[in-house]
Amino acid sequence: MRLLILGGTEFVGRAYVEEATARGFGVTVFNRGTNEAPDGVTVLLGDRKAPGGLAALEQGEWDVVVDTWSWAPAAVRDAAELLKDRAGRYVYVSSRSVYEFPTAAGADESAPLVDGSADEEGQPEYAQLKRGGELA
Repeated sequence: MRLLILGGTEFVGRAYVEEATARGFGVTVFNRGTNEAPDGVTVLLGDRKAPGGLAALEQGEWDVVVDTWSWAPAAVRDAAELLKDRAGRYVYVSSRSVYEFPTAAGADESAPLVDGSADEEGQPEYAQLKRGGELA
């Protein structure tokens, strides 16, 4: 399995990397390089919000891409567009925050969602950003 984790050095992304390497998957992480990547992974550097920041992802193919980005739906959109023909699956890790608050007890995935936009580049609330990432 060839796995690309967008991020991969903190929080949920790092957990994916650690589990995937333990299973013997070939893991590549793409990030800004501000945190040390786990041992045994290929590191591609770039900044998703900078002009040309996805250049390191212009080559390569992966079975699965995992994206946990929360802060710029347009960055999720741009990465998904760039990778769409070179990834078997693109998985976006969302959050229950995308559901309108307060969420009713026992709610499932059909619960009402907050508004969001895949083109968002501003600074709305976290819930709207995650929803925008889902839409992207």
